Amino acid sequence: MDGLSDANLNRLLTDDIAFTIHFEGLNEVKGLKGMLKDVEDANESTANEILDLREEALTIKAESRALQMTLRRVRDEYEECLSMARGKLGFSVGDQYSSSRIQEISAMVLSKVRHVEAVGEDLVSDFHRGDIEFREFSKQFRKCRQEYHELTMKLHKLREGGI
Repeated sequence: MDGLSDANLNRLLTDDIAFTIHFEGLNEVKGLKGMLKDVEDANESTANEILDLREEALTIKAESRALQMTLRRVRDEYEECLSMARGKLGFSVGDQYSSSRIQEISAMVLSKVRHVEAVGEDLVSDFHRGDIEFREFSKQFRKCRQEYHELTMKLHKLREGGI
C-alpha cells in the first residue's frame, strides 16, 4: 500500500473490481490462496478415502454382528450342556463348591466308577461260564462300558476343575 497515491487508494476503497485485481496480484495473497487450495485438495482426498472405507467398515460391522450372534448361540449351548452335566452330578448351575465338596463329589463318582467296573467284570465272568448268551452279554457290556467311560470323563473333569 505504500507508494500508492491518494487517488489510487481511494479507487481501491470504492471500486470492488480494482480492489480484487490489486490484492490478488500480491505475492502474499497468491501464496495464501495456494495453501488454501492445497488444504482443500487434501480434505477432498481424505473425504474420498473415508467414503471408500465406509463400505468396508459396514461389511466388517455386519460380520461382527453375525459373529456376536454365533457366540451367543454357542455360549447358550455351552451353558445348557453345563447345566445338564451339573444336573447329572447333583448340583445346580452357578453353585460354587469348595475343594472339599468337589472331593466329596469326586469320591461319589469314583465309587460309582468302581461299581460299574465290577458289574462289567461280573458280566465277563458270566459270559465265560456260559451263564449269559453273546447277544445279551454284548448289549449289557456295551451299556456298562459306556457308563464307565462317561463316569471316568466326569471324574477327570471334576479333578481338573472343568465342571
